[in-house]
Amino acid sequence: MGEVKASLQGLRRNLLQKDYLGKLTGDSDAGIYLFYSFDLVNSTVFKTQYKNDWPSVIQKFYELVRRKIQTTHEKTRVWKYIGDEVLFYKRVSSIAELYLAPNFCIETIETVTSQLYASYKFTKKKLFIKGTVWIANVHEQGENNSSETEQNIVFQVDGIKGERNKDFLGPQIDLGFRLSKFAQKGKVLVSSELAYLLYLKGREIKNSNAIDISRKYDVDGCLKIVGFETLKGIWSERRYPIIWYFNNWQEIEKSFDYDEHISSNIVANIIDNEIKDISVIEKIVEDIGVNGEVHNILQVIEETKEEDPKENSKIEYFIPSDKMAEVHCVAVCFDGEGKILLGQRSSKKAVLPNVWEFGCGQLKLDQDFTKCIGDSYLEDFGAKLEFGKYLRPIATYEFKKDERTVPGVMFLAKVTNASEVNELYSTSQHERLTWFDPNSLPFINENEYVDKFKKNVELAIKAFKEHFN
Repeated sequence: MGEVKASLQGLRRNLLQKDYLGKLTGDSDAGIYLFYSFDLVNSTVFKTQYKNDWPSVIQKFYELVRRKIQTTHEKTRVWKYIGDEVLFYKRVSSIAELYLAPNFCIETIETVTSQLYASYKFTKKKLFIKGTVWIANVHEQGENNSSETEQNIVFQVDGIKGERNKDFLGPQIDLGFRLSKFAQKGKVLVSSELAYLLYLKGREIKNSNAIDISRKYDVDGCLKIVGFETLKGIWSERRYPIIWYFNNWQEIEKSFDYDEHISSNIVANIIDNEIKDISVIEKIVEDIGVNGEVHNILQVIEETKEEDPKENSKIEYFIPSDKMAEVHCVAVCFDGEGKILLGQRSSKKAVLPNVWEFGCGQLKLDQDFTKCIGDSYLEDFGAKLEFGKYLRPIATYEFKKDERTVPGVMFLAKVTNASEVNELYSTSQHERLTWFDPNSLPFINENEYVDKFKKNVELAIKAFKEHFN
């Protein structure tokens, strides 16, 4: 009888799953959702010391995280703000989107930390950011489902300006909140379900052409199990693996404070080399019996219809990437001694790897040139810019992108915090920075620099003397 009952339950589950998959081809909000959490670390102590500054700092944190995650990971929406934490959601239509999520998350942490320090110097080494990323198999409110994987629901709520937004309830939703306390500053915590999917599919995605080469990483090398914890209401309260994403485990100990192992058992485990390879996750999910649920997630993603970008724009908090203007903005940035800020592009970049460049921003529909350049250079270099009495253009340029010609405009700027950028720049964008001395211009190897580098430097030097002196 037990076997018959189990077979009937399995058949019912399969029928429900097929019905669920069928709904995904319509206008249903059901599907696999990716969730991000970004949380300020040490905020309680900071608020006590900087009561008057706290409101502007937290507002800046919200703004920076929102802009970075939404312009980097397309169609990601703000879910809610909870105190010192901001959460996002994204309906997933490909495995590649899951693969990219942990790396995008750590890039966001690094970039926003640099920007926050650049905007408020007194936050440096006092405030930090941690991240959590997880997934959930979500149904619409009102669906008659009873299995544990089908108890996660999405429903519409009133958003800003009377628009409709989404909210979520369910055990897989709550998982992220329970996990986030085990994240650590500067690290990304990844749920076991997501980690298992990445373990199954990561190598396949990395070896494919599904994503840009600069975004590829080694799942086995970046994901590690750093501990096991009991989470209320999760896995019948059996020990849940705590998995971190970090892109340089050989240097992990350098990322901790000298006494962090005292306050954190996880850090103590890492220092004692008590971490496990991500391959262990396969046995864990089989022992717990959730491997079938994870494979259902794969099936749902394959059947999911990508959301209509026109519908997305009705409820976004930002200008969707498919409506961004294809205009690029470059600033030739001088310091007080007349040297020029340059960044060396990553060796992993598909286009112009290792080349020295001035930096660049892409104009959005809600920006003027000044805001585009100011935001982009603060994000990429931690550089605060001034433009004199007006924004001075010095040249135009264009480049090929796919089969299109994209225009660009080059401007003049002065860095007001030149002594700080070497500590604040985003390593995800540039491997190194330098302050280029124009006196060495005749002796350079032009192949190591962006196109027309000499000509544009000469134009910039002349314009700088006229505009700022």
